[in-house]
Amino acid sequence: MAKNSGKTVIISTHDFQSTPGNEVMEGVIRASLDAGADIAKLAVMPNSLQDVLRLLDVTLKANGPVCTIAMGEKGKHSRVIAPVTDRS
Repeated sequence: MAKNSGKTVIISTHDFQSTPGNEVMEGVIRASLDAGADIAKLAVMPNSLQDVLRLLDVTLKANGPVCTIAMGEKGKHSRVIAPVTDRS
């Protein structure tokens, strides 16, 4: 209904505990876009700076419009430097 009304559809997925493996994150983004999202949003909780780098890598490789967020203290710098991607 939202699309039929001319609204942008965002499917947002959050993991408040951890940062899943790259394949899982890629699958979440792909599933959101396949389900009709105009933008796939993924927010994760990094437990290390390596987790933040993995999220940024997944973001850069996404095949469609995405918004990714590394939450918490360890992810705060990524919210300033994260790339904006639209590879649709």
